Amino acid sequence: MPPKESERAAVKVLIVDDDRDFCWATGNVLKAKGYEVIHAREGEEGLKKLQKDIPDLILLDYRMPGRNGIQVAADMTRLVSGIPIIMITGHGDIKSAVKALKAGCYDYITKPVDNNDLLFTVERALEKNALAREVTRLKTLLKKTNTLYELMGKSDSIKNLIRLVEIVAPSQFTVLIEGESGSGKEIVARAIHDLSEKKKGPFVAVDCGAIPENLIESELFGYIKGAFTGAYLDKPGRFELADNGTLFLDEIGNLPHAAQQKLLRVIQDRSVQRLGDKRLRRIQVRLIAATNQILEKDIKSGVFRSDLYFRLKEFSIKVPPLRERKDTLFT
Repeated sequence: MPPKESERAAVKVLIVDDDRDFCWATGNVLKAKGYEVIHAREGEEGLKKLQKDIPDLILLDYRMPGRNGIQVAADMTRLVSGIPIIMITGHGDIKSAVKALKAGCYDYITKPVDNNDLLFTVERALEKNALAREVTRLKTLLKKTNTLYELMGKSDSIKNLIRLVEIVAPSQFTVLIEGESGSGKEIVARAIHDLSEKKKGPFVAVDCGAIPENLIESELFGYIKGAFTGAYLDKPGRFELADNGTLFLDEIGNLPHAAQQKLLRVIQDRSVQRLGDKRLRRIQVRLIAATNQILEKDIKSGVFRSDLYFRLKEFSIKVPPLRERKDTLFT
């Protein structure tokens, strides 16, 4: 389906054309339907704007100062793939329009432009592109689902686990994965990452039980030169290394109490402060934690902070033990 009126506010159209009157008129037609419009007067300017503000669709004139539209379209496709490009041509440039289609452009329109034809072509291109993205997402989902089945079996409990992974992966929820040692908690965490918006970013795994207590804060949050004896260089922590990706904190129950307090602050502020540094560094990290302990017991005994527990457990997944998965291939 084409985008609804209420949905078009987020859709950006880049018009690359040296004809100011055409840009003004076409821009007004698109704005009247709720689209956001960006203008560029020639190819090089269009490429620069593409690097700063990625649009959802490009209207590209064939005849411009410098290189023609087909050459510019090739550069745009190399720079950012997947954006539909509609070539704008004159009536005498139909052969050029056909070349544009062969070069990968979605469609073409001819000047003078009929407003209804313009809107129909734009909406059809956006609809097709959205469908292509959905097909890609579903293929990725199917591949990852099959991988989970291969690694963890096809019992009813695993089917339910995979359903929960599919639900939470596209969200921004912090996830707590609970399960016995060796049950496959990191596999589940990686599946969530691979199906999320952070999938192109790094996946950084930290075993909180394997790092000495006196080093855990420097490992997670980093430090600056001179912060302590032996700190000869600045070092980013695991949070910074996972920026724009996912940080997986395995065996979170082993995290020392002081580090728990700092972790809670990072989750709340979305920023980290290296040891010895006064500056806060903004981060965008999807946080997934895992435990083989019953954290509720640790909360009652004062070993684990209740406020951190509830921040980590915005969404929880329990991994069934191996003894309940007789068909599993994972060991």
